[in-house]
Amino acid sequence: MTQIIFVTGNHLKLSEAVSVIPNITSLKIDLPEIQEIDTKKIISEKLKHARKLVNKPDSILLVEDTSLHCDVLEGLPGPLIKWFLVSMGTHKLSQLVLSQDNTSALARTVIGAVFPDGSISFYEGTTKGEISTPRGNELGWNSIFIPANSSKTFGEMDACEIQQFSMRRQAFIELSRQIESFRKQ
Repeated sequence: MTQIIFVTGNHLKLSEAVSVIPNITSLKIDLPEIQEIDTKKIISEKLKHARKLVNKPDSILLVEDTSLHCDVLEGLPGPLIKWFLVSMGTHKLSQLVLSQDNTSALARTVIGAVFPDGSISFYEGTTKGEISTPRGNELGWNSIFIPANSSKTFGEMDACEIQQFSMRRQAFIELSRQIESFRKQ
């Protein structure tokens, strides 16, 4: 059976992946992340470095990138969210968006997979929502994002509640379908 390796050191991301694809293993490798607004370019670079570092050519390697796109900021911070949070924090980002007329936002996860034959595929999940004042767990931007059809921020939800709205889960479900068809070949 082909090994599926998710390159991440984030145990929360891994547990979400395992809930969809139980036989995923993980490797914690610090991969360089280029500063780019095109998520697929970021993922392609991560996959290139991961394939060089992981000496398992018969495996399927996975990396992911999750971004937050605020309508009023023309889609920013997007995949640059980590650096926005380092620079201004969730409180200031929230204040910036809330000072405008439009609080709509989109949370987006893109998973990149490189298969044993070298082919690369991308799998995407999105969750519409809005930016709020910070509430709940301050992990990343979870405390300021309220998914559509919820009154809670991700930071106020437990893992089961998050699964109902999770863009990462959507992307892993899409990936799982591809893996099943790959295994049938």
